[in-house]
Amino acid sequence: EFVNNVGIVTANFSAAYNDILVALKSRFPVSTVLYPCQVQGENAAKSIIRALTAAIDDKVDVIILGRGGGSNSDLSAFDDEELAFKIAESKVPIITCIGHSIDETIADRVASKVCITPTDAGNSINPSLAEVKDSLSSKKRMLIDLITAVLRDYENALSFKKKIFLSLSSNKRIELLKNTLEKKMNLFVSLFKDVIIRQKEMLKNKKDH
Repeated sequence: EFVNNVGIVTANFSAAYNDILVALKSRFPVSTVLYPCQVQGENAAKSIIRALTAAIDDKVDVIILGRGGGSNSDLSAFDDEELAFKIAESKVPIITCIGHSIDETIADRVASKVCITPTDAGNSINPSLAEVKDSLSSKKRMLIDLITAVLRDYENALSFKKKIFLSLSSNKRIELLKNTLEKKMNLFVSLFKDVIIRQKEMLKNKKDH
């Protein structure tokens, strides 16, 4: 439910990286690791695969793979077949945020989740602190209501037993109290014997050593 370690695969010092960080940090405390790569150009696909492999090997909780908008040729690295297989076979969930909402790459089609912007990807990771606090407050109210209901049931049961007790004759009340006292005394004696036995065993062990 809560992600602790997020691997970010994108270009270093990019607007996409900054947007992801801002979104993540504004919602819930997480640790992030940047795995920098080229996101466009002739060697971009291989660079992305290397960075993605490093993130998967580090066993982060989730990976965000993305970049800002661009032309079809700018985004072509994310249509690479080898990259698509790497994403599809990953045991670590991968969230893509590539280009804009109108763009769709092959990487998006095999990802665990697709977001339309880097900011949306960051927002999709964890609930916000406000949401967590609201959830805790709701659970606290439910717990208080449950405890109150249980205590009310005990109170009603005790009141019922009290009415029965008061309806008994004096002799019956004395007999009932006597039986209750005897049970408590027997329990006390049993517990006391256990304590004595344990103390004797401890003394014996100390003597033996």
